[in-house]
Amino acid sequence: MNSHYLIAVIMSAIASSMTLILVLSFLKTTSSLNETLNRYYGTQNSEIDTKPFEKFSQSIGENILKQVYGYLNKLKLYDSSIQADLDLVNKNIKEISYQIAKNSIMSFGVSILIYILIQFFKINFNQELLLLLALVVIVGLSILPILELKSEAKKERENSLIIISAYLDLVSLCLSGGMGLEESLTVNTNIGRSVLMSKLSNQFALSNQLNLPLWMAFNNVAEDLNLPILKEIGSIFKISGTEGAKIRNSISRKAQSLREKRLIKEEADANSVTERLFLPSVLLLLGFLVFVGYPAVEKIFTGL
Repeated sequence: MNSHYLIAVIMSAIASSMTLILVLSFLKTTSSLNETLNRYYGTQNSEIDTKPFEKFSQSIGENILKQVYGYLNKLKLYDSSIQADLDLVNKNIKEISYQIAKNSIMSFGVSILIYILIQFFKINFNQELLLLLALVVIVGLSILPILELKSEAKKERENSLIIISAYLDLVSLCLSGGMGLEESLTVNTNIGRSVLMSKLSNQFALSNQLNLPLWMAFNNVAEDLNLPILKEIGSIFKISGTEGAKIRNSISRKAQSLREKRLIKEEADANSVTERLFLPSVLLLLGFLVFVGYPAVEKIFTGL
């Protein structure tokens, strides 16, 4: 038992040091740490350099993020790059890195705490099974920020259908009013505040500086944000050229098809929710019938 206590003390010391690194890494600037020390201890002009801790935690998180994404891409679970998902949801890789580091260290610390409690109270528990459960929890919580990032990026890609369809409608309306194609494309990107519109605006400006065709801007944004639908729109502008009536009809039909696609997706989601609620509703009804009918049935059988 002494050896178990020695292992527990060593592992708790490791967990404490890693937790200290995590806490210091989340204090993004030296001033925030100094303000904390001044508030609780009354110290003045405290100069503590937290940059080494920040770099250490950040490098751990970034390496974990890249390695896990690499494995998931090899397994064909994800078809998007790291930067495309981060750009689409307007996040920085440092944010995901800190979340991964935080979840990893917290899950490691909780596992150590559970082990110490088991040894302290002399609970008979299979240590191999405990180690397996700890590894599962640590890995699961470590990749949780990645799964959340992927889920959020997927929702943004679905919502981009509405943004693109509205944008194409505005372009078609401007073309109907006699505005030029280039001006119609560039002006309407300034209306929305989404990442997609910002990317398109920057690409249009870059295309004008380099004298490149405008349809290449759609292809570049499609590759940056992993939005294949933009490549289809770029091909429409490439094939239709700059003829007002022809391209106006093409983009109007494309906007209509995008709205219909989004509507079909929303109807499918609504139907799936209804299907998922069917079984709980049936179980709730059966429980209510048993609750109401059981006393009557019991009286009938006890009265016989």
